[in-house]
Amino acid sequence: MEAGILARMMRNLSTLCLLVLLLGLFGRAEAQRRGPSLPVGVGDSTLLAGLVHVEYTALWPGGDLADRYGFQNGVGLRIDLKNRHNWTFGGTARFLFGTRIVEGDLLEALRGPNGFLIGTDGFQYLPIFNMRGLQFAFDVGKVTPLFAANPNSGLSVAVGVGYMQHRVLLDVERDFVPQVENDYAKLYDRLSSGLWLRQRVGYLYCGGSRFLNLHAGVECSQGFTQDRRDFQGDLGAVTQTGRLDLQWGAFVSWVLPIYENPKTRYFYD
Repeated sequence: MEAGILARMMRNLSTLCLLVLLLGLFGRAEAQRRGPSLPVGVGDSTLLAGLVHVEYTALWPGGDLADRYGFQNGVGLRIDLKNRHNWTFGGTARFLFGTRIVEGDLLEALRGPNGFLIGTDGFQYLPIFNMRGLQFAFDVGKVTPLFAANPNSGLSVAVGVGYMQHRVLLDVERDFVPQVENDYAKLYDRLSSGLWLRQRVGYLYCGGSRFLNLHAGVECSQGFTQDRRDFQGDLGAVTQTGRLDLQWGAFVSWVLPIYENPKTRYFYD
């Protein structure tokens, strides 16, 4: 009985080997008919891709912005669509924050002799000033073949147009300092907003791994803004004049690429 089982197993194995051999011969003949094949991938072809950037930007102010704030940080999200000609189209949302206000003492008229604010509980409070802002833009760019590690990488250039807003944030124990609480805080926030333009030069690296992709470079931007408050507590009535808010920055982002489905390219005789 064991001999019969062994014989059937040998026959089945022989049949399987013959089938694999026939399939191999058929596949080789088909490959010879088509010619050599190459996979269409990141390393050998420009691909349609969605690029999700998680980005940090170090920013130095200029123009009217430098008269109000010092160094700023930018944390944002950018989503680009890169076509097969390496043009990119996308949008950016960025949150700005900083800790240096250079426009003098906004609360000088409210301070006591020792520089503190007197709270309703009788204690003294020292307010902290911070910068907060938002930037949104639609970007158009190009990944060039200069210094390209592969067809989907290279020196990148981009321009964008959008909206910019910034203000002064007072950080204080507001439950006990009503003079800078809720709507009264708007008397000192220097809220400004307007058109925002941006230009960038960087290097985009898209490798074979989805997790080792980076974009880094420098940028400059121009904000054509104006003050949005008609009255400020330390200034009185505010004249609505145009501002030129400049920024220079260096950015780095981790990129998550979402590529089109991989394909195979055949060369026929």
